[in-house]
Amino acid sequence: MSASAFEEANAKTAELQRKYNEQKAAENGHVNGEAAARAQREANLRRYGSTNPPTHHTDESGGPDLDLDGIRIPEALYQCLPKTLAGICDLIRKGVDRDVFLTASLPVLAGTMPNVRTKYGGHWQSLNVNVLVVAPASSGKARARDARRLGDRINQRMIEESEDDLQRWELEREEDAKEVGDRPPERSFYLAGDSSSAAFKERLEVNPDSVVFETEIKSMSIALGQDWGDFTDVILKSFHNEPVSSNRKGVRPIYIPHPAPSLFLSGTPGSLLDLISDTEDGKFSRFCIYTFESDPVWINQFEDEDDESLSDRIEAAAATLNDLHRELYYRNEPLYGRIDAEGREIINGAFARVLRNVSGQKDTTGIESNVKRGAMVAIRIALMIALLRQTESINSLRSPNNPIGGGKKSFATSTDDVRIGVILALVFLEHGLRISALFKSDAERDFTTKKKSFLASLPEGDFETELAVSIAKGMEIPRSTCFRYIKSFVNSDLLEKLDHGLYRSTVIEGGDTSEIIETIETMASTLPVNEP
Repeated sequence: MSASAFEEANAKTAELQRKYNEQKAAENGHVNGEAAARAQREANLRRYGSTNPPTHHTDESGGPDLDLDGIRIPEALYQCLPKTLAGICDLIRKGVDRDVFLTASLPVLAGTMPNVRTKYGGHWQSLNVNVLVVAPASSGKARARDARRLGDRINQRMIEESEDDLQRWELEREEDAKEVGDRPPERSFYLAGDSSSAAFKERLEVNPDSVVFETEIKSMSIALGQDWGDFTDVILKSFHNEPVSSNRKGVRPIYIPHPAPSLFLSGTPGSLLDLISDTEDGKFSRFCIYTFESDPVWINQFEDEDDESLSDRIEAAAATLNDLHRELYYRNEPLYGRIDAEGREIINGAFARVLRNVSGQKDTTGIESNVKRGAMVAIRIALMIALLRQTESINSLRSPNNPIGGGKKSFATSTDDVRIGVILALVFLEHGLRISALFKSDAERDFTTKKKSFLASLPEGDFETELAVSIAKGMEIPRSTCFRYIKSFVNSDLLEKLDHGLYRSTVIEGGDTSEIIETIETMASTLPVNEP
């Protein structure tokens, strides 16, 4: 069913429901048709964050029907970013393209800020974040590659430093008969997702703040599915910076006291099922998820006149982040980040409201963990933004006497930094709620688009068979098919049969994200605009 056809059917549905309700009200001596229609619009708003039910599309990779178009990152947030990021985002097409770049840049930014600590929940934490971008094939996930370039200079520098260390070690070993110590380890900024568990831990031991950046989920999911490659425990523990250890016969023991790797992965909904089994899988709540669907519009892929300018700005940002990483990497002690008092109130208030809202919904098993860890993500993003902004302004981390490893012992966020962190964390949470439908039972998700549209058009609460028949007629669904659909919904526990000819909707499909969306929009409206 096309979008226009669905809108027409939806309008007919609303009109049929209004007439039906007015008829029933007249029989009871009441005239409440407008109230009933208003109640239906409010129900749709609670279900979908919109007065109209969404359309659904099929993942061509073989995944189930999903509504992947969640709320976009507000324009106001881009106007309040640090100049290093804002200058790049200004040259990227608004909408999904720009959102994907900013989202994919977060793990890279986290990796460029090693040796930074903040206290939350009674424990010292780093700024590491994990990101998943999920969309159908050929939808426009490629913009993430530009975000990876932000860490290329750091990666090259670390590899060259590692090679220099190895050359010096080999020279000393040849010249001196005495012991010269163990062979220096290989270091890099980026780690491969397609790694054995042993190799991954060895490289992480050398650089605990490494970044895994894979544009295909399968690069990691295939490795995790093998006995030799399953480092799921590292992903779970390192999100909270819990120690990781390994001690096997014949192999040098490994102990990483404070692992803080950041991960970026992208892929289709079908490939996501190879990585995460359900919403109770610990990996689900440890990833920031961004989903989207692309419109069937042809985009010119030939060189654009702004390509050179965009490349220049990415290179300039990479140079800035390289300097920042070098400075933090060689510090003698951690740099401590603090959330200002007003920021703490904002975080506690926003996530307490969202948690109450999510906990009151049906079919939210495991989602509460996403909310709680979402607050941690908000804090980490806020501190990244604050540190980058302060570095841009006055190079405040540097001391005249000791340019590398000295300077300030701590820094604090501004209220706007916190708002940016909260907005992004809530956008990812809203998208996570949408993608959670992927993990529902086959009975819940194995419906055609028209069948889903019919279910979405049924009123929330109690309704009689004749109203359902009227709605189906408006959607050009035969009466016999309507009864077959209703029977299927009852068997799948999506409808409850109260009595002969009387039913009740029992499932809020897709989750209620209206509280999250309202919080995002309210917070975005308070962000200032950067001066040009």
